[in-house]
Amino acid sequence: MSDQHSKAASQRLQQTGSALILAMLVTAMVAVLATQFAESFVRSASMAEARLMQQRFDTYLQGAETLAAQVLLMDSQRAGDRPAEPVDHLGESWAAMLPPMPTDDGFLRVFIEDAQGRFNINNLVYKTENFDDLGALSSVRFSAAQRHFIRMLQSLPEMAVTEAQAVAITEAIVDWIDEDDRVSGLSGAESLYYTGAGTVAQSANQLMHDVSELAMVRHITPQLLKALRPRVVALPVATSININTASASVMSGVNDENTLTFAEQAVVDTFLELRDQQAFVSVTEFFQSAQQSGLPSDPGQSGDAAGQVPTYSVSSEYFLAYIQVTIGEVSRYLTSLIHRDGSGVTTLARYHNSFHENPFETLVN
Repeated sequence: MSDQHSKAASQRLQQTGSALILAMLVTAMVAVLATQFAESFVRSASMAEARLMQQRFDTYLQGAETLAAQVLLMDSQRAGDRPAEPVDHLGESWAAMLPPMPTDDGFLRVFIEDAQGRFNINNLVYKTENFDDLGALSSVRFSAAQRHFIRMLQSLPEMAVTEAQAVAITEAIVDWIDEDDRVSGLSGAESLYYTGAGTVAQSANQLMHDVSELAMVRHITPQLLKALRPRVVALPVATSININTASASVMSGVNDENTLTFAEQAVVDTFLELRDQQAFVSVTEFFQSAQQSGLPSDPGQSGDAAGQVPTYSVSSEYFLAYIQVTIGEVSRYLTSLIHRDGSGVTTLARYHNSFHENPFETLVN
């Protein structure tokens, strides 16, 4: 009997121990599951909060873009009431730097820049019939837009660019955006060059969609790209430079057609003083004023190749809207490319923080 009692007691102890271990395992599993559920809930709550925050940012950014478009539309409608040629200049309401506007969650800022106050990099695609003649005079070989860009490159204060280097850079960009695979001059670069260099598979052979594409072009260093960013733009079609809104750096590309040397600072300052007194109502008036003031100018207005637009104008169709939205301590930035014509306004492209970090850094400070 004692042996049977001992076996029974031993079995009961084993069962109790097993039950205890099982209970501990169940408790541990419940604790783990509870922790996982809690973490999942926190993640879900954080994701929901982030989505809600992004929706608020998107709403404000879209509203600010709509505001910029309406300002441009109203300006166009006012211009339409005047019989004279449309004129866009820095004294108009759209060009004013407005103070930050408060919102329920923080504030937003909007600034509109005339994109045609910059140099349109895609204007370089148009070549004269003598472009491949390396012995031709610069006024014959290069288009008016190409001559302007070559001069402007040499005027960059951030870095020294020689005339030969400026020509090489221009030739490489022309090869990147033209449709053929024929190398331009001595320093151009087509698909064969890029394949051998191991950078990109081939040249784009189409117009640029964004200035950032310049980083892939031969001769374009990070330092040069940084210097060019606030001065150039990539627009979907050829455009004229608006002499009423172009910066001093861009206008340094205006000079006599027979030279590739950029305009001296004193010459540019004289031009800006004339413009500050009163916006030019026509390109003809600009050239007359330039002649009377002794300012050399390149009259390549009619274009040197089929399809080329005049080099200069006094009105614009393309604008950049810079937008900052701040909620609490977090800010988001958006740059919108807006096209305005007789049929209205259209947003052609939007660039978020990834490409255009806080444009107000350079525009305001």
